Amino acid sequence: MTSNEFTQALLYCSERGLTLPDRDDLLHGGIIGSVVLADSRDTSTSPWHMGEKAFLLVDPKPLLFVPMKGRLNFFEVPDDLVTP
Repeated sequence: MTSNEFTQALLYCSERGLTLPDRDDLLHGGIIGSVVLADSRDTSTSPWHMGEKAFLLVDPKPLLFVPMKGRLNFFEVPDDLVTP
């Protein structure tokens, strides 16, 4: 995450009363949990909604950090990486 991206995220969070960890405490480039994509909506009241679509994510499960390079759009992840 570049300095500018972190500054933008910090501003976004502070405007919504949300907190962001210190930059030095953030892990980069990996999986931290799993969720089920339950629905896609055109609007949302969530403070995290931005853009054209809102995704309803349910059944969150935290996982130990697993390094994995990110990709654009949805992509498959091997089951053994997201099985607690």
